[in-house]
Amino acid sequence: MKIESSNNFSDCIYCPAPVDCEPDVVLSEWFIFELPDKTHHFCGFNEISKHGRVSSDIKNFDKEKMIGFTKSNRQYKLIGEFGTNSDALYVYAIWLRINKIESSDVKIISIEDLNG
Repeated sequence: MKIESSNNFSDCIYCPAPVDCEPDVVLSEWFIFELPDKTHHFCGFNEISKHGRVSSDIKNFDKEKMIGFTKSNRQYKLIGEFGTNSDALYVYAIWLRINKIESSDVKIISIEDLNG
């Protein structure tokens, strides 16, 4: 699956709350992507804040519980099936622009491709 980013928007996303204030995130309509540096990130709709979300690098993932921990030490619970959400795609596209990453350099991966 290839996900395109659009350049028809302003860079209007906010930084997440500190981990001690928001240690857990529940994502629906999620996907996982790999960057050229081989880091992996969650993207999906945050069911708690009701916004799109991109995680920091995934460090550990329990495939049975569908829970992952990221470089920031935040816990992400994936619910439902792999998918996309317009809010999440908006944040994803801006996140790529901010980080100077071309969407063509990003690979969407499956859970089976994650280590951990």
